[in-house]
Amino acid sequence: MKLPSFSRISLRRLFSVISISSLIIGTLYFGSGQSKAASTISIVSSSATKGATVNYEITLTSSVTIPQFSYLNISLRGNGPMEEGYAADFSSAIMTSFSPNGKGEFDDQNSQSGNVGIIITQEITANTEITINLSNVKNPTQSGLYTPVFDVNNQENKLLEVMGQPLVIGNLKVQGKIEDPLGNPAAYTGLGLTNETSNYQGNTGEDGSFGFFDIPAGNYQLQIYLGPGSQYISPDPQEITVGNGVTNVGIIALVSPSKLVTGKVTYPDGSPVTTASVNANRRGAPGWYGSNTNAQGNFSLGLPGGEFEIMLNPQWGPEGQLSVDWAYMGRPVTIAFANDTISETKSGVNFQVVNASSVVKGKVVDPDGVAVSQGGVDVRNKEGQGSSGGFNNQGVFSINVPAGKYNINVFANDQSLAVPPMESFTVAEDQTKDLGTITLVRKTAHIKGKVVDEDNQGIAEVQINAWQSSTGGGWGNTQTNGQGTFDLLVSSGTWEINAMPTPDQDYAMAGGPPTRITLGTTDTVTGVNFHLITADATIIGQVVDSNNQLLGNIYGYAEARSASKEEMPMPGMGSSIQNGQFTLKVPAGTYEVSAMFEPGSPYTSLSSEMVTVASQETENVLVVVREDDATISGFVYDEEGNKITGQRIDVFGFNDENSQKMTMVDEETGGYTLGVLGGSTWFLGVYIDSQSGYVMVPPDNNKITLEVGDTATKDFTLLTANATLSGTVLDPDGNPLPNVYVFIDSKAIDDGTVLGASSVRSGEPVGGPGDVLGVNDHVGGPGDNGDEGPGVHFGDLTRSDGTFIISIPAGTYGLGSGAPSSLGFISPGIQKVTIEKDEEITDLVLQYKESDAQITGSVYLNGEKSSAFVWAWSESGGFSGNFTSSGDFTLNVTQGDIWHIGADFDTSEHFYRSDEYIVEVDSEIETQDLVLQEASYTMPASISQTFDASTPKVLTLDNGMTITIPAGALATEGNVTVTVTPTARLAKQKSAKPLAFGYELKAYNSSGQEITTAFNSSVNIVMPYTEEMLAEMGITEDDLSGAYWDDTSTLWQGIESYVVDQDNNRITLTVDHFTSFALVTGASDTIPAAAPTSVTVTDPETGGVLNIAWVNPIDTDFEDIRVYRSTVLGTIGDLVTNITDSNTSYSDTSLTNGTTYYYTVRSVDAAGNESYNTDQYSGVPTQALTELPETGLSMLVLKDLITKLVNIIWNLVGFVF
Repeated sequence: MKLPSFSRISLRRLFSVISISSLIIGTLYFGSGQSKAASTISIVSSSATKGATVNYEITLTSSVTIPQFSYLNISLRGNGPMEEGYAADFSSAIMTSFSPNGKGEFDDQNSQSGNVGIIITQEITANTEITINLSNVKNPTQSGLYTPVFDVNNQENKLLEVMGQPLVIGNLKVQGKIEDPLGNPAAYTGLGLTNETSNYQGNTGEDGSFGFFDIPAGNYQLQIYLGPGSQYISPDPQEITVGNGVTNVGIIALVSPSKLVTGKVTYPDGSPVTTASVNANRRGAPGWYGSNTNAQGNFSLGLPGGEFEIMLNPQWGPEGQLSVDWAYMGRPVTIAFANDTISETKSGVNFQVVNASSVVKGKVVDPDGVAVSQGGVDVRNKEGQGSSGGFNNQGVFSINVPAGKYNINVFANDQSLAVPPMESFTVAEDQTKDLGTITLVRKTAHIKGKVVDEDNQGIAEVQINAWQSSTGGGWGNTQTNGQGTFDLLVSSGTWEINAMPTPDQDYAMAGGPPTRITLGTTDTVTGVNFHLITADATIIGQVVDSNNQLLGNIYGYAEARSASKEEMPMPGMGSSIQNGQFTLKVPAGTYEVSAMFEPGSPYTSLSSEMVTVASQETENVLVVVREDDATISGFVYDEEGNKITGQRIDVFGFNDENSQKMTMVDEETGGYTLGVLGGSTWFLGVYIDSQSGYVMVPPDNNKITLEVGDTATKDFTLLTANATLSGTVLDPDGNPLPNVYVFIDSKAIDDGTVLGASSVRSGEPVGGPGDVLGVNDHVGGPGDNGDEGPGVHFGDLTRSDGTFIISIPAGTYGLGSGAPSSLGFISPGIQKVTIEKDEEITDLVLQYKESDAQITGSVYLNGEKSSAFVWAWSESGGFSGNFTSSGDFTLNVTQGDIWHIGADFDTSEHFYRSDEYIVEVDSEIETQDLVLQEASYTMPASISQTFDASTPKVLTLDNGMTITIPAGALATEGNVTVTVTPTARLAKQKSAKPLAFGYELKAYNSSGQEITTAFNSSVNIVMPYTEEMLAEMGITEDDLSGAYWDDTSTLWQGIESYVVDQDNNRITLTVDHFTSFALVTGASDTIPAAAPTSVTVTDPETGGVLNIAWVNPIDTDFEDIRVYRSTVLGTIGDLVTNITDSNTSYSDTSLTNGTTYYYTVRSVDAAGNESYNTDQYSGVPTQALTELPETGLSMLVLKDLITKLVNIIWNLVGFVF
C-alpha cells in the first residue's frame, strides 16, 4: 500500500529526508479539527470495513440559524486523492430520513464521491439537532481517520463550516494526539513508526490527532518530526508495543528548546543564502532538528542538550527539494551543549557555500524509449559532494552543481530496470553538461529459490537482498511469497545473496557467508535456498551502572553473538538500546550479549554478559557499563609551536577492547579534554579537514596507559601547508588535460621527506613553543629516519586549462597524476620535487603516455588456467590492471620501464595470490605467466545488514573488521542496508600497494538507491592485519596507512584520519563516505637480492639431462632460487624449479637430445622480489656411445689404441699428441 499524497501539507515540507520502507503495509492518516463555532457533526457507520456498502447516521447542530433555500454540504474525506479511495462515495446514496421532518431535500444530482448535498426547504433555527440517515453509501477503500465536515451556504455566502470527530475506517492499531507545551494541538506534524525493518510515515490532523492502520504486531519506536523553523523540538522517541487491539499512546507534548544555535549562510561574495535548511543530527541519541534561513541568510535553531552535527541542505517546497544555485562542500559542524535544560546559546555558527552555476541535464527512458518519471539522479564528486533531483513526467532531469568532475548515479523505482555503466564527466563553470538520453536496460536474469525453516516449511515475507562488488555495483531486493519462494530479477554478473528475516518473524539467519552466484544476461539460476532458524527465545536487557542502577538516559546498540565454537557462527542479532533497555529475539542457545555506544558517549561497556536461554523462554540480563573515570588532555600545535585555534579538530581514542572515544578541540584555546576509562591502554589520533591548511600525520607514540583517576597529557602537532607547487598536465599529444587528479606523495620516491614530520610523530613541536624550524631541518636525511612511516599525500584536480596548484609542507616528494581508465592513457612517471618553506615552484609539467607495449600471459592455479585480477605497476609510477575470466590476460604498458606484475583471486572461502614478477619491457610484446598459490590467511565472508538509520549500528566480520555507524550518520530516518564485501580486486601502485585484501563498503536506502552523499557524521572502520601479511610484503607496521579507492582518478587516496594500534594489529579509519578501503604501503621491499653468479650448464652425456650450477648471493634477505628454461634465445621461458634450500645445483631431466636449451637463474628475496638478470647459459644434452656393434671392439679399447698409434707417429717426428 503506498503512502497517500497529503493534501494539506507535504511531508517533504516538514523534514529534509524521508525514506519509505518497501515493507509498508499500513498508512497513517490525520484526524479531525475543532469546530470553528459551537456547532457539531458526527457520523456513525454501520460498518468500519474498507469499501463496504453501509448506512450512515449523520447528526449535526448549527450554532446559527439556517435560512430557507440554503445548501448544506457534507463530506467525508481523508488525506489522499478521492480517485484513489480516500473518500466516501455518496454517488448512489439514498436519504431514508431527515429530521426535522420535511425541512431537507436530498440533492441526488450533486451528491458524489466525497460529498452529499441537502437543500434546506424550511428555516432551521440555531442549535436544532439535525439527523440524516443515508443508505447505500460506500465506505472509503483506504484505511484511515476520515474527518466529517459540513458547511452551510446561502446565496453564495458561506455561513458556517464545521469539522467533527474522525470516523475510523479500517483496522486502527495506534492512535494518539500531539500538543505544544501550552496544550494547543500540533497540526500537520510529521510522525514515524519504525522498527528494524518497517517504516510508517505520516502527519497529524488539524486537531493534532493521528492514527496508524494495518500495522503488524510488534515493538516499534514512535518519533515526531518537526519542520524547519518550528519554535519547538521533538521529545525523545517513545517505545510502543502493537498487539491485537488498539494502542492509545495518549497525548504527546512537544518540548520548548533550552539551547539555541544562531548563524548565517552566505555566498562567497558575502550575499545571503535564503534557500538553505540548517539541520542538526544528534549524536548518541535519536534526534533530527531543522531551521530555514531567512531573507538575510540568518537562522536560529533550537535544540535540546547534547552534541550535534550541523549540516546544510536545500530547503523543501511543495513540489520537493528546491533547485538551488549553491552547494555546501564542507564537513558538518559539531556543536556541544551541556546535557541539561539550562538555557545556552552558541552564536556565530556561520556557513559559506560555493556557487553552483553549472548544470547537468539529461533524459532517462526505459528500453522501449518510454520516459521514466519515477526515480532520480544523484551527481557527486569523489568526496560525496554534489546534488540530486528527480525526473519530470518526460523523464528529464536538471541538476545544479559547482564546476568539477562528477559521477552520476541514476535510479529508477521500477526494480526491473537496471542502469548501464556510466562514465565520470567534467562540467566547467557556467556550463551546461547535457548527458543526452540515458537508456535503462531490462533485467532479464533470474535468481530463484526458497526460504524454509527447520521443518523445510516455506517462510513468507522474508527479505532477499542481492548486491554486486565494484565490478557491477548492482543492487536487488525482493521478498518471499506465501510459499516461501522468491524470483529475483538481476542483471548479469556475480552477485552476493542473503536472506533477512524481519524482527517480528522470530527467525534468525544460519551461519556462513552469503551465497555467491554468477550468471549471464538471460540466465536463470534455481535452487538458491536459505534455511532460517526459529528465534523464539527472548533476552530482555538493561544497561546499568556498577550499582546495578538503570541508566535511563542512555542510547546505543545491543547485540547477541552465539558463544558456540562448534558451529558456524550466526550473524549477531541486535537491537537498539532506548532509555537503557533492549529486547533481543534469538534461537535457543548461549550468547555473549554486549552493548555499544557512540564515540562521544561518557559510558563504556565493561564486558560481554553470557546468557543461556531456552526455546519459548525469556531471560533477563544486566549489561554493566562504567562512566569515564580518567582523563587525557592537551593542545594541538603547528610545527613551529603555535597553538592552532579557530579550526574544527577532533581527537579520537581507541582502547584494547575496541571501545571508542571522541572529543572536539576548543576552537578558542586549541586545547581538548577526552574522558576515558582507567585501567586500559588507549591509542590516540587527531582529525582535521584537508582543506584547513593543516596536515595530519599519525604520531608514533600514540599509546597511553591510564589507571582509574589518572590524568594524562598528550599534545599533537600538525604540519602547516606552507609551500606551493603548480604546473600543467598534458595528454600524450601535448594538449592540456582537464579534471585529472594530480598528487604529491612523500612515499612515491625512495628519499621522500617532509619538513617537521618527526615532530608530528613524536607529538611535540620541535623545541616547544617559540622554537621555529629552520629550512634545513628536514627529516629523513643521513642518519635520520624521522620520515619512516605512512608519509604525506595531497592532491588536486586540474582545471579546464590543465593547470593545478597544491599547497604542501616543505619537503621532498614524488609528483604524479592519475586519470580515469576510460582515457586509455598510461600515467606520467613520478617526478622528484624538493621545496622549501614559503617557496613557490611553478611551471611543472606532467605528460601522459600512450601505451606502446603489452604484457601478455596466463594465470594458473593448480596447473589449470584460472580467473584472477591481474595488476602491474612500474618503477616510473605507471600502473595497469584488469580482471580475466579465461585466465589469459593482456596489460597495456610502456617500453623502457621495469614493471612489477602479479595476480590475486578469491572465492567465497579461499584467497589466492601469485608472487610479484618483474618484467623489463624492451619490446612491444612481453610474456609472463603467473602462478597462484593459496595465501596463509583467508578472507572473511561478506555481510549485509538492514537496520533503522536513526539508531547506532556496529557491523562485525568474522576476522574482527568492524564498522561503527552513529545514529543518523547515513540517513536521518527510514531503513538502510550496508554491505561489506572483502575483495582482492585491488589495483597496486608504486606508492600505494594494498596489504592482502581490501573491503568494498556500500549503503542503500530502503528504495535500493545507493547512498553516495557525504555522511551526516563520521563512521569508524577498524581494519585488522596479521604478522603474516606484513612478512609477505617485507614491511613493518610503521609502513602502513589507510586509503580509499577513487574511481575518478583511478588512484588510492590517503585517508586523513586514522589511529594505529600496533599492540593489537589494527588500524581505525575515520571516513565520511563509502567506497573500497584497504591498508596500503608505499614502502614495501621492491629491491631484489643480487643475481646468482658463476652460472654453468654442463652435459653429463647421459642423455636428456643438463646440470646447472651457480653461486648464491650473500644478501641477508636472499631466500630461494628460480631456474627458467627456454628453447629460444632471448626469451626467459618457463619456470622449471624453485629451490628453497641451500643447494647450488639442479639437474634438469627429460630433455630432448640434440636440442639447445637456454637457462636463466634468478634469486628471490624474502619479500618475493626476483632479480632482474636476463643472462642465458646454454647446453645441449647428448647420449655418449659406450660400445661398437657386437662384432667390434669396445669404444674405450678402440680409443686407447688410436691414441697410442697417433703418439707413436708423432714421436717419430718429434711431437707428442
